[in-house]
Amino acid sequence: MEELKKRGHNVHIDLIGGGAQIDEINNYTVSKQLENNVIIHGKMNPANVIEYYKSAHFLVFLSMSEGWPKVVAEAMWWGCLPITTNVSCVKQMVGYGNRGVLIEPNSSAAAEVIVELIKNPDLYGKMCKEAMEWARQYHFERFEEEIVKLVNV
Repeated sequence: MEELKKRGHNVHIDLIGGGAQIDEINNYTVSKQLENNVIIHGKMNPANVIEYYKSAHFLVFLSMSEGWPKVVAEAMWWGCLPITTNVSCVKQMVGYGNRGVLIEPNSSAAAEVIVELIKNPDLYGKMCKEAMEWARQYHFERFEEEIVKLVNV
């Protein structure tokens, strides 16, 4: 977000979640005078997070390690395009770059991808649509159906 602002883009970011770095993030935001662009929500009820996915354009997920990256699948479900590092099974989730973007874990790479997708709204829309279609294949009812198939073998 800071990089995009430096490039002249009018952007804001909603940070959701708690953790040990929340004070560090808050201090950084204040020191860089980004309080009007960064909203730190902290830990939030999962039902409320959905509203942010619905209105967000991108999920920037720069994790260095992850088990099952549920946050990526949830963002995709709501049409929020993931920009993510290649951890766990993310590469397969984003269709090797067709329904999300794989980057190195740095802010410049994320900013560059966002700028390119802003310049190409058709590609952005196509990727969001593919992300949503892929994610919506995986839901509780399908999970139940697959369990029943396994049990009945």
